[in-house]
Amino acid sequence: MTEKDQLSAIHDVEARLTSAELHSDEKTLHELLADKFLGVNLRGQRIDKAAFIAGLCAPGVRLNSLQIEDLDVRFDGETAIAVGKSTFKAVHGETVVHGTARFMDVWKKLDKNWALISSSVTPIIQVK
Repeated sequence: MTEKDQLSAIHDVEARLTSAELHSDEKTLHELLADKFLGVNLRGQRIDKAAFIAGLCAPGVRLNSLQIEDLDVRFDGETAIAVGKSTFKAVHGETVVHGTARFMDVWKKLDKNWALISSSVTPIIQVK
């Protein structure tokens, strides 16, 4: 597989991930996340696969919009690191949450498929 093919594959799994997050698609999230997934969410909490999925699919949680831009991907063998910027709007219970964040997703080729093994999200804040 050429690097161009690998880059296309990562863009595809990132698009699938974004769609699954936006539509609370548990099945696709289970397929994309490695069983040993470990990440850091927007609140700085350490999360595993179950917590990642629960945070998007729990009752009362709804992601209204999610836009990804400025995606930069680097490879090291069977591992890819994708860094991008997300703009989002969500509802958590009665609270509306919106903002912009930088994220870093780490993908690894497992059983011939790319699996998300780690993700970290950092809010972009205005410094005064």
